[in-house]
Amino acid sequence: MSAAKAAKQLLDGFATGDVESTLAALDPELELAHSDALPWGGMWRGHAGFQGFIGKMLERFEVEVLGYELFDAGDVATSRIMTRFTSRANGESVEMPVVELYWARGGKLYRIEPYYQNQTIVAEMYARAGAA
Repeated sequence: MSAAKAAKQLLDGFATGDVESTLAALDPELELAHSDALPWGGMWRGHAGFQGFIGKMLERFEVEVLGYELFDAGDVATSRIMTRFTSRANGESVEMPVVELYWARGGKLYRIEPYYQNQTIVAEMYARAGAA
């Protein structure tokens, strides 16, 4: 499976809440590298790390995948995901694109690097949601 096919499985699984399908797209030695400017910043490793990242993000936000485009280059792929973050505490919401870079081996994603259009807004919303 190419990186784009694995990324599609990941994104479709996340969008529908299908944890099993989402995890099946990931290499057990996954490295998920988020900017330290985000509340869930840092390196998340493996399936447990991925689930920890998701838990941290979803503790204060409802996250919707509104749509996405995938760009395939074999063992490397890129996506542009239109995403909506909605605060669980106060209903504040923002839509923004998130670009992700994917690397695959053996048909599974072993590295993901996400880039948010405006990580400052996401971090500020997250902080306000914790204060509410």
